[in-house]
Amino acid sequence: MARALFFLLLTLLFLAHPTAAKNVGFSLKLIPMDIISSFVSKNLSKTDQMKLVESSKARADYLEVVSNPSANKINFLVNRFNSGLYAVKVVLGERKETRMLQMDTSTGLVWTQCAPCVRCFNQSDPIFNGNQSSTYRKIPSNNSACHTPPYRRANGQCLYGLKYGRNAITQGVLSQETFWIPYKNTLVPKQNMVFGCSNDNINFNFDRLGKVSGILGMSRAPESFVKQLDNVIGGRFSYCLVGISNTKRITTSLLSFGSDAYLPSNAISTPIVPVSNNQNYYLNLNDISVAGNRIGFPPGTFSLKRDGTGGCIIDTGTMVTLIAPSAYGRVIEAFQKYFQPFNLRKVRSKTSQGFEVCFEMKRTFTQYPPMTFHFQGADLVVKPQFLHFFDMVANYSCVALLKGNTKTILGSMHQQDVRFVYDLKNNALNFAPENC
Repeated sequence: MARALFFLLLTLLFLAHPTAAKNVGFSLKLIPMDIISSFVSKNLSKTDQMKLVESSKARADYLEVVSNPSANKINFLVNRFNSGLYAVKVVLGERKETRMLQMDTSTGLVWTQCAPCVRCFNQSDPIFNGNQSSTYRKIPSNNSACHTPPYRRANGQCLYGLKYGRNAITQGVLSQETFWIPYKNTLVPKQNMVFGCSNDNINFNFDRLGKVSGILGMSRAPESFVKQLDNVIGGRFSYCLVGISNTKRITTSLLSFGSDAYLPSNAISTPIVPVSNNQNYYLNLNDISVAGNRIGFPPGTFSLKRDGTGGCIIDTGTMVTLIAPSAYGRVIEAFQKYFQPFNLRKVRSKTSQGFEVCFEMKRTFTQYPPMTFHFQGADLVVKPQFLHFFDMVANYSCVALLKGNTKTILGSMHQQDVRFVYDLKNNALNFAPENC
């Protein structure tokens, strides 16, 4: 009886009193997936390297498309990236079913595969079946959420279509379901969470073991996981991506929300730039340093333009950082100038994979340089072990940077071992170095 009363009061705190619930905190285990596991042993195969480069470039194409105002006119949102990176386990439905979803800070919709499936990719968990959950609802076509692409009205339902790279497509029904939030050693229901019930999915390969069944959208879009929990978590979440280890053991960290998203005492802050009709997390990047030496880019080099081009985005769905073409050449030149006195043997055959500064590794050479992003009011230092790609089999290393289309995108590889705290109420990104 006492336990039931506690559960009822906890539910009321979560659902009926959003103002009082702003300090509620909870965390989800953040699990590195797919080619991240290869990073752990510092040993990517040539195939993995190609995948890493191709997926990062494809992701850049997606972010260019969604930043272009004219992209809102299409029915299929283009996202050319579909490799697994970091995933979390969520619990949903009347039967409290667990599903693993890829965390994505540049995507809004939360979606998972649903029955009946026209076509489905392989997943180890059973396909979610809304008919077996009394808390499941389809969102009707007259709902305001169904008035803008990629959502469309058909047969009294609200449908969506999301097109990903490598001809991957997911289509389904915009729906509502209860998601269960871990809080104080129990699960508390958050009712009527909007999510996508995808029943037609082709050409997906999230991870090698079929563990991922969809995406956890974490962007600024109103349908994202973060924004739907806004009254509960006070617009606050954080993560610390696990770094490279010398062992084959895959470690995990936490994706934390609300009061669990603690702010380290040594954290520094830079503004998150609000951009109308855009769900991404833009930052004001002023300059870049290589090995402690500022390049000295003129003001406006990394600014977002009125037509949606340019700008700097922090994104967990991109692995390798991409630099805007107007700045990329000078950054690469700075790295080449740094390495020149060491007389390392250049590895030119690998440049076709996308990395331009590559050298044969020497056991005695340890002077790999760091790189610093000078954001407005805060400097982010990328440690050498997270900045450089190492092929221990072919015995060469590369500076892991790619040329972007028009934007600079800070990828997850270069976010490792840093605590990032997103404060959406104050439009601030706080961060500090941490052993994740």
